[in-house]
Amino acid sequence: LKWGEIAGADGYAVYRSTSSDSGYKKIKTIGNGKTASFRNGKLKQNKTYYYKLKSFRKVNGKTVYSGYSNTIKVKVK
Repeated sequence: LKWGEIAGADGYAVYRSTSSDSGYKKIKTIGNGKTASFRNGKLKQNKTYYYKLKSFRKVNGKTVYSGYSNTIKVKVK
């Protein structure tokens, strides 16, 4: 997955589901706002996965998340 870097982000949380409208679970936290990609290995063949992202910032010791990004659909061949 690749996305555009978000100015001011301290990192990103990556969520995945096998349904486009529900069941998203956080699978990765990327603690560097300049890293705008993620490779998800060990996926099942002939299956479709859906991903969403949230950017985050650290503010006064707390993590503040954005809303979800648009859905990214990936079909494994």
